[in-house]
Amino acid sequence: AAPADKDSLADISKIRQFSDVFEVGGFEWKLEMYPYGDSQSDKTLSVFLCAVDRKQLPGWSQTAHYQIAVVNKDPSKTSTHTGYDIFRGKRDSAWGWSKLINLSKLHDVTQGWADEDGKITLQATVHVVKHEYMPVNRTYRKSLCGLYYERVLQSYFKPFLK
Repeated sequence: AAPADKDSLADISKIRQFSDVFEVGGFEWKLEMYPYGDSQSDKTLSVFLCAVDRKQLPGWSQTAHYQIAVVNKDPSKTSTHTGYDIFRGKRDSAWGWSKLINLSKLHDVTQGWADEDGKITLQATVHVVKHEYMPVNRTYRKSLCGLYYERVLQSYFKPFLK
């Protein structure tokens, strides 16, 4: 599991913020956060997991199963988002969510997302996939299957939903 990252919602002078670099599975990672939304959204918190490719050779790629959570004071309300993607080079080195959580929720002190200083806690969990056909444990395997079938169903029904 990666270390938690804290960033202030009150500091609007920084448009894009990064966590410290951490290592998982022999690869370096960091969180990229847009506290007031990225180019896809200006009313939500945007958070991405980035592969840091300083030590990587051109053409490298790595598959990762990851979770990014916005921690709430009430653990049952913590918002967790799961992804499974291939990180490669500069083009696909970051994956995540443009619309992770609505800013009005984050700024409402009664909701429990921000502390008294206006800071939130992001938590990232990263599993580097060494062999794509043999996930490590049952929970991990179940999560991957659910994500796979969700994507299959989305791609199948997408033409019918337009």
